[in-house]
Amino acid sequence: KIASKLSKKMKTIILTGNIGDIGKSIQNELISSGYSVIGIDKDESGSSSQIQFDLSLLNSDKSRKQLEKEIADKTKGKEIFALVNNAATQKLDSLDQLSLKDFEDSFLTNTFAPLFLTKILKTSLENSNGHIINIGSVHSKLTKKGFISYATSKSALLGLTQSLAIELSPSIKVNMISPAAVDTKMLKESFKNNKDAIQELKNFHPSNEIGKPSDISKLVLSILLNDIHFLTGSNIDLTGGIHSKLHDPNP
Repeated sequence: KIASKLSKKMKTIILTGNIGDIGKSIQNELISSGYSVIGIDKDESGSSSQIQFDLSLLNSDKSRKQLEKEIADKTKGKEIFALVNNAATQKLDSLDQLSLKDFEDSFLTNTFAPLFLTKILKTSLENSNGHIINIGSVHSKLTKKGFISYATSKSALLGLTQSLAIELSPSIKVNMISPAAVDTKMLKESFKNNKDAIQELKNFHPSNEIGKPSDISKLVLSILLNDIHFLTGSNIDLTGGIHSKLHDPNP
């Protein structure tokens, strides 16, 4: 039923960070719904539709030209319907510990790469009246100690989303999905020394659970399938209600 909503000509999605838990969920959801997916990830997948590339290297002309050529080769003759910017790096750092290299890498992957990919795919996305979906974070608006590089780059991604929605309307819809904690291997690894931490994290959310990768992938698919023209420039909170919850003590 879902696949029948697609045009007979297969639509292609460019998805960054497609090998991690969230990216893999998005990719599987899109492919099972009839889309063709070209992934970009620093890790190798062995798939013919995969571009292996580290987005933190986009600070050089040589690397930018390399990625642009690889995308042009993979997308030749294809209708590009969406760019999903999911790739992200999360560097944990206090101000005293912060490495300027880590800060730069965070911006290159989390903010600059979505801008660069938008520039080189703009004409294709205009021709298809397509979508750009940025996977942001609750940290774009609400953060905590130790997340300077990540929170700042995700805040910049929110600003980029809103700016591009204005620049690219009405041809291209640009939106951001901002999840809170998501049940991934990376999250579990960060709590491996505290077996009660995951349950405590769940209890902090009004939903009494944390997000699943499938929550994000289903929302991505819904945006693409329903193709709501008036939905652009939006930051969609996917936080289990925690973005609305005060944590001061009760009187």
